[in-house]
Amino acid sequence: MSMINKTAVLGLFRRCIRCAQKIPDANTRAAYVIHIRDGFHRRANLPHDSREALMAYRDGIDQVEQMEYYHAQMKIKRDTATKSNIHPVTTPTKSKIESSASSTDNANNGILIEQWLVNQLPYLNKKDANKYSE
Repeated sequence: MSMINKTAVLGLFRRCIRCAQKIPDANTRAAYVIHIRDGFHRRANLPHDSREALMAYRDGIDQVEQMEYYHAQMKIKRDTATKSNIHPVTTPTKSKIESSASSTDNANNGILIEQWLVNQLPYLNKKDANKYSE
């Protein structure tokens, strides 16, 4: 079993806080910061070589990677929306028909993504989950 050193735990804490600071809604952001601090404080007295410490560290890594992934997806979505506003493209009628068919698929995917987000991130505000899944 590997030992978790204090530097790695502190790095994970900072990474979690930085990730939480990117949440758009102020109330949700504050709730996540409190949740992060509380989680780290509750586990502060675990022995560094214990199985519980290792599992808590791995769980923290998984959670922060999920949040970073969704922040990256949101940034990509914002960037593509900005690009589409800058360079409007006229499309033929056939493309408009195909895009309207694919928009229903996108709406269904958005609902699935929103449900998954709510399950994976219990403190995520419903409005933010909707924003991430659009």
